[in-house]
Amino acid sequence: MHKEKPIVTPNQVTGTITIQRVCTTTKKVFSVEINRADLASFQAGKSAEVAFPYMTVAQREFIKFNVTPAEWN
Repeated sequence: MHKEKPIVTPNQVTGTITIQRVCTTTKKVFSVEINRADLASFQAGKSAEVAFPYMTVAQREFIKFNVTPAEWN
């Protein structure tokens, strides 16, 4: 897991949450937008694949491990 905590920004209008962090490899911001209900399902124990079927593997890995795609390589 990466030590730097991501920035979590809720959007009250859309009911989504944006999670972002600066990648230590590329120095660019990596972010994902997720539905609050989906995040709650994941936190309650659903697998990332079930909770976030609309996300790419890289996005789910970011949610699970706080690691950007570039940092995996």
